[in-house]
Amino acid sequence: MSAPSGDRDCARPAGRGREGAGAGGVAGGAARSLRDPAVVARRRAMLGAARMAPLVAHVAELRALGLGEVPDFDPRDGGAEAQILFLLDRPGAMSVVANGRARPGSGFVSRDNDDPTSAAIARFLDEAGILRERSILACLSPWWTPAPRPEAAQRRAAPGQLARLLEVLGQLRLVIALGQGAARARPVVLARGVGFRVSAHPAPANRARAGEGWQAIPVEWARAARLYAPAAARSRPGPNLILPRR
Repeated sequence: MSAPSGDRDCARPAGRGREGAGAGGVAGGAARSLRDPAVVARRRAMLGAARMAPLVAHVAELRALGLGEVPDFDPRDGGAEAQILFLLDRPGAMSVVANGRARPGSGFVSRDNDDPTSAAIARFLDEAGILRERSILACLSPWWTPAPRPEAAQRRAAPGQLARLLEVLGQLRLVIALGQGAARARPVVLARGVGFRVSAHPAPANRARAGEGWQAIPVEWARAARLYAPAAARSRPGPNLILPRR
């Protein structure tokens, strides 16, 4: 993902490592692991899992609209069984294969993508104690084009596609909008009766601008998860996270 130019992007992480199995039967993945074509191929084979079928169908509908490239949801996340949705404004270049860059993207909206914003997201999710098998990443405007901001047709279609996605995610309890671009989803989410919170955009480039708000991201995520979707959070957050007393 890229830094927030209008909060432009969807998910990816930092560091390197082998993919491992997480709790609940969902393999955990590793920071920036989708830089490896072999990992991407294995991830693509996992799209056939039953919990991914509704999301695969949703992506097919979005692609049929012809508004831009649409990356798949990451099958190492919670799929249609997710209880927390982390929502960004739009996909970043490293989430699409044909991105016009020297390195192709993965084709997934994923915390495991090879860019700094995904690295930060992966780190904050771990620190907040959010279970991967209970969470999912998505974008308010799911279509990628080289333009720096969503195009007019994409903006018009975005609320409707989000409403449809919320229907697909039948166990959803909470949406956390990452940045002010994604915060435009508030009316759609609240109309569905799902909890809604807004956090600072996690892109490292936003750190200076957001100040303490950026540092507090994992604390805010952990607090919201324990309020709205306690089953989606570890009993204890990461070792470096201290939740302030109320």
